[in-house]
Amino acid sequence: MASLKQTESLSTAEGTFDLCWSEHALGEQKCLRLKVKLARSFSAIPLLKNASDWAFAWRGRDDGFLTLALDALLVISEADRMLMGRDSVLQWFGGQTFYTEGAPEWGDLRRGLWFLPAVTWKLADDQSILIIQSLGSGDAIRQDMKARLSSLLEEAFGTEAYPEIAPGVIERTDIPSRSGWRSSLESAKKGFKDGLFSKVVMSRMSQLKLDREDSWLFWLEKLLEYREESYIFAIKSPDGHAFLGRSPERLLAWKEGVFQVDAIAGTRKRGASTESDQSASKELQLSQKDLIEHRYVSQYVSNLLKSLSLHFEVVDDERILQLRHVQHLRTRFQGQLTQSCDALELLKYLHPTPAVGGLPTAEAMEFIRQHEVSSRGWYAGYIGWCSQSSGECAIGIRSALVYRDSIQVFAGAGIVQDSDIDAEWEETELKMQNFLRLIDSAPSSALMPKTETNELDLRRSSRADP
Repeated sequence: MASLKQTESLSTAEGTFDLCWSEHALGEQKCLRLKVKLARSFSAIPLLKNASDWAFAWRGRDDGFLTLALDALLVISEADRMLMGRDSVLQWFGGQTFYTEGAPEWGDLRRGLWFLPAVTWKLADDQSILIIQSLGSGDAIRQDMKARLSSLLEEAFGTEAYPEIAPGVIERTDIPSRSGWRSSLESAKKGFKDGLFSKVVMSRMSQLKLDREDSWLFWLEKLLEYREESYIFAIKSPDGHAFLGRSPERLLAWKEGVFQVDAIAGTRKRGASTESDQSASKELQLSQKDLIEHRYVSQYVSNLLKSLSLHFEVVDDERILQLRHVQHLRTRFQGQLTQSCDALELLKYLHPTPAVGGLPTAEAMEFIRQHEVSSRGWYAGYIGWCSQSSGECAIGIRSALVYRDSIQVFAGAGIVQDSDIDAEWEETELKMQNFLRLIDSAPSSALMPKTETNELDLRRSSRADP
């Protein structure tokens, strides 16, 4: 719990500001926290420009503000977060990979993690909150924090927003190729016939080789231009790997004991006109294939909540969620957490839902591990923030991994017995438009997939460890 708050004023070249101090228990340590409210906002990209340590960006699906977290005071594992997250009101930022561990190409993002930031910006349209944190207490630490505050304010007030330059695309490689995708889905069809599973979610990746390095802020800036019912997220590690995306799907949100969970599955392309858009929505709501795929997810969530003895209600049942390029069926659940099953415990049980894995879970996960060529890493894991009393995590879909001169764009499709292999490929292509549309000025030849790649070698080098 936080100690009594203390306030004081600080005069800087940028003005006079009211400082709010508080101390928070953090295991056997203490965390000193300094909060300042500012009567203006700032552009996110310049604030992230010099990020060399851990960095995190988050705009909630229902929020009117953007959160930036910089420089890790502590980095902990998911298991440690289950302990420390219950003992502190401080906000942690991070998430969990799809499997327990990803492949080496994810670098510092190979495993799930959570970090406690030294600096947090909360940016609204016309105001901001700046939070500075430090481990320990005492006058010397307070003076250091006030000095850092002055430096951050000087930098923020003196920096002008400017657009990131779009990278050029040299070539595109699809992993797997279209023929490899067909082979994997034919194996899935055989799995349905053999009764191994009733749904499995298969993913693929398009790797774009770029003409420059360190382009993650360009992609983030473009994602932030979207205004729709989606989460915008990014996490960048000290070694330069950045995972970012625009996900419509909430895995879990909680506040003061109330939780919300989404079930999203079933997809159609947005129509070019109002009439064609409405027709596509109606077709989606009447499609037996898509209804079956969706109900695997919604019934799974419902049965899980019942098994945990949680009281809940269905807020929206199989409603249409319209995004820029696609539309989905969505069912929403809301309920009450208990002492025996708090938010962190429920999060552990929810991941992975059949929206990103399949049913039965174990059999579908094993099939994915054996048949997918690329490593999922954080793709289809979850990402977000948490404190003791509140938090929110999105499923890490519609996402990409940026590192040096490449970006790997991920997309997946829920496969059931009646799935059409070519249609599922086109669905994944649509879902990649979060990123692919941003490079439509590139030569068409650069965006065409390369010829067949040695997928067996890729499978051996990229296989995720379960």
